[in-house]
Amino acid sequence: MIYPSINFSRLTNGELSWIQGSAAGNVELNEVSVPSGTASGRGILYVLSSDSQLRYQDDSGTVVNLSTAGGGAPTNAQYVTLALNGTLTAERVLTGTSNQISIVDGGADGNVTLSLPQDINATATIQAGTVRIGGYSLTLDATTRISSFGSTLVNQSSAANARTYLGLAIGSNVQAWDTQLDDIAGLSPTASTFIEGDGSNFVSRTAANVRGDLGLVIGTNVQAFDSDLSDIAALTQTASSYIASDGSNWIRRSAAQVRGDLSLVVGTNVQAFDSDLSDIAALSQSASTFIESNGVNWISRTVTNVRGDLGLIIGTNVQAWDAQLDDVAGLTAAASAIILGNGSNFITQTGAAFRNSINLGTASSVQFGYFGVGTTASSTSRVEVFGSIVSEMVSIAVGTTVVISWASANVHTVNLNPGGTTSIVWATTSLVSGQVLVLSVRQPSLSAALNVVWPSTVRWPSGTAPTISTGTAKTDVFAFVRHGSDNVEYANTVGQNYAQ
Repeated sequence: MIYPSINFSRLTNGELSWIQGSAAGNVELNEVSVPSGTASGRGILYVLSSDSQLRYQDDSGTVVNLSTAGGGAPTNAQYVTLALNGTLTAERVLTGTSNQISIVDGGADGNVTLSLPQDINATATIQAGTVRIGGYSLTLDATTRISSFGSTLVNQSSAANARTYLGLAIGSNVQAWDTQLDDIAGLSPTASTFIEGDGSNFVSRTAANVRGDLGLVIGTNVQAFDSDLSDIAALTQTASSYIASDGSNWIRRSAAQVRGDLSLVVGTNVQAFDSDLSDIAALSQSASTFIESNGVNWISRTVTNVRGDLGLIIGTNVQAWDAQLDDVAGLTAAASAIILGNGSNFITQTGAAFRNSINLGTASSVQFGYFGVGTTASSTSRVEVFGSIVSEMVSIAVGTTVVISWASANVHTVNLNPGGTTSIVWATTSLVSGQVLVLSVRQPSLSAALNVVWPSTVRWPSGTAPTISTGTAKTDVFAFVRHGSDNVEYANTVGQNYAQ
């Protein structure tokens, strides 16, 4: 048997050609269709040489004699096709729907593929009873539709995005899994127990355990129940009220009652409010400060301020502390005792002992015919000094009136008042007849001439006082000799118009 073979799905109104030996032959096929009862749409067409009949054999081996099959399949059958065909009259065209079902024709010898898109139209009616999405089944009836919300949920690109869309983001909306939460879930919820970490796991703790762990042991760390506390808790909390005991219970007392109970009655037992005390209360409590009135308010004053205000300036008004003065203060003030140094400390001696110490003998009266300082005096001198006599120079502060004490020094300097006239006054208790005083008068750093008013007991040559030199920082020097019998001081000009 010689036959050609061809694999096909369907053969209609075509010609089948093959090679038989060296000669070509043609077989005309009219409306040849694959029988509907065959196992598949594939098979073999062949012609037997014995009867020249066209036969079809399908994959299962079934053979159909097409020459006697009655002229092929009918053309008015209800076929399902992918497109309309002019030779058919009752065919149905299989078409897809937008965004729901798509049909892909694989062509001859290919497959026809039906597929559902990822995004199913939310308005489409799903007729299936069960829809499976991602391994989950959703049962729907004929009227059920997938909402816009459900469509958006299905279209999420990941599980994490879907959880966020549902408001179930792990760590933001819902609690993430944690081994310690597993610890807690494994605990038994017994009455009056608490959950506490022991450093490794969460464990159950009794109320007593927790109080100890928190440092709240009743009677040790916190107050235990007491009926007195119940009394206090029952009191009404009125403004400015206090709690006091009446000997049996705790009761509420007003501010006035409490002040009376405590003997703190304002104006009787304690100081009433005073604005001066408010001044004092507002002062800063700095070290070594004092409170002093300035005539209007109470103010803070330093130690130096107070010494000046009290006229107790150390070294000016009062004696500065000295270790040797401590020696003197420790001495006994015996009658007629004399203080002298022994080379280490100050001691006291009687008059006789003192005279003996200075080599004047022990007689009760000593008279000097002459006296030498730094040398042996001649018999013709009362006092003879080998060297110079130095007197302290006292500088007197500027003022409209300056007081000069002759007893403090023999040489004084006065800076004239830049505001006008300077009046000079002697400290009369310091005047000693025969004493000499040298006085320097200095103009301030001004160009204007300033005047001096001298004491009324001063006498100038020819009765005319000198004119004070003018010019910035110019100095005049004058000398005065006290005559006690005349109660006057004779004055003379030593020099004038000295430059500084």
